Amino acid sequence: FADAAISQFVQGLRTDWATSAMVGITMLGDTAVLLPVAVLLIAALLLARQWVMAGTVTAASLAGVIFVPVFKTLLHRARPIPMYQGADGFSFPSGHSTLATIIFGMLALMVARTIPSRFRGLVYGGSATLIALIGVSRVYLQAHWPSDVLACMLFGSALICVAALMMHAR
Repeated sequence: FADAAISQFVQGLRTDWATSAMVGITMLGDTAVLLPVAVLLIAALLLARQWVMAGTVTAASLAGVIFVPVFKTLLHRARPIPMYQGADGFSFPSGHSTLATIIFGMLALMVARTIPSRFRGLVYGGSATLIALIGVSRVYLQAHWPSDVLACMLFGSALICVAALMMHAR
């Protein structure tokens, strides 16, 4: 019930300008953007001989890559409007939201540890804002239900928390 109500509310906010902006924002959560970001992050960690962190980012990214198609295939939750074919035609989980949370979250975690603590909030806040905007864009464009996006952000955030705990323990 809440999914439909929130989606209907968001649809009432549609304008041509906002739709154009949301398409641009949603593309930031696309594989064409996230894959190079992940590869560059892992490569930078490897060059810095940060083997455990490179492995952690790789494992978290692969967890997201596996999580999305497996749960789409298992759950078969319909999208708000039909789009795509096969497993991609299902709404949960949102690949954009899952992988954006994991990859941009891991990037924020890695960047924040290299800067003075007084600036870390800006890095985390900027990353959280970007991730939230990507999630909102998926609801706005009717690609996913709000609960799909939220659940995927929680999954990605849990992986980031594990990575942060590993970093702190080291």
